[in-house]
Amino acid sequence: MDLSPTPSGATGRQVSAAMQLGRDAGPWRFHTDVLLDLLGWDGCSRATATAEHDDDVALVVPDARSVDVLLLGVDPETVAEVDLHHAAVEVVARPSLVDDSTCEVRFTPDAVRRTWRADVTGAHARAAVVMAADAAGAAAAAAEAAVAHVQEREQFGAPLATLQAVQHRAADMAVDVRLAADAVLDAAGVIDRGAPADEVGLVVPHAKLGVERSARVTASAHQLAGGQGILASAPYHRWYRRTLAAAVLLGDVRHHRAVVARAALAGQRRFG
Repeated sequence: MDLSPTPSGATGRQVSAAMQLGRDAGPWRFHTDVLLDLLGWDGCSRATATAEHDDDVALVVPDARSVDVLLLGVDPETVAEVDLHHAAVEVVARPSLVDDSTCEVRFTPDAVRRTWRADVTGAHARAAVVMAADAAGAAAAAAEAAVAHVQEREQFGAPLATLQAVQHRAADMAVDVRLAADAVLDAAGVIDRGAPADEVGLVVPHAKLGVERSARVTASAHQLAGGQGILASAPYHRWYRRTLAAAVLLGDVRHHRAVVARAALAGQRRFG
């Protein structure tokens, strides 16, 4: 299933690249690079960024041990640059589902080199769409691999794909893959045409909620793959872990569902 958009803007191109990375289970840093660019990082030092932090603790920081600077959005319009080599900084390894380099960074205000103004909310929103695109790509690849497997694998003298239960599972996966991808492509299009912030604020949560569908697809693919699903050499676990990690970063599913619910109750419904 071809889910790649026809890139018409910066976000469209980023979404296209992220989907391919998800398919390939490639490097897990693209959303971080997108976030760095959107936050206005123009330094020559090696840098990383995260949206997950609580006061003086930054959570889920990729590559923190191999870079020099951490960017944090301290409020909707302010970015802080944290010196990771400062004496007041402690970097603790916290390997994640898909990235062994992930760390937790603890720091004090003394470690902040400088701050500047930026659209932090918008940056996090676009990075969330890119991450959802990565998950959609992983789900598409997992579904294709699982369908190919059940078409070839025979049980009781016939391919598994002839079983009605398997067919129903494959149909559910196809629907979830399409809806997750459509939500991502819709959000990218809205962002790239320069839509007002309130409209962007509605499509981004829908895109991020699509990660829940992507995770469901990769879990089903894992199950349909049978014994192959538990092999470290097989890709199913990489696709599955990728979608699980995406579900909790840049606003978890509960957060984005609450945003959609508030908008619906306020009469700001957006369907299709």
